Amino acid sequence: MMSRLKVVLIKSKIHGTVAEPALPRWKRAPQRYEIGEGQGSFPETANDYYRRIYFEALYVLIAPIAERFNETGFLAYGQLESLLLKSLKGEDVSVEMKFIETNYGDDLNIQF
Repeated sequence: MMSRLKVVLIKSKIHGTVAEPALPRWKRAPQRYEIGEGQGSFPETANDYYRRIYFEALYVLIAPIAERFNETGFLAYGQLESLLLKSLKGEDVSVEMKFIETNYGDDLNIQF
């Protein structure tokens, strides 16, 4: 199976108007931003350069989704949904009822 990069490069040669990926011009940071005497990192190939951008973009997209699904409100809705579905099926709901009693005990009169 061909990698996606190879497929894109082959299609770019077919169309002819797309140039090969190239590294941007190497620039040094202004002196006021440089700390220490070490060299800055710069990718060796265009593939490395665009791979870093690709994974940064993926992280920017995925991190908020993971954060949203770990919120306490979402987890509470999951427990309530599980309570409703299990009660419709006639399954044991003691774990979910304990959660509701702990979190919403003051608002509800729970009796078995």
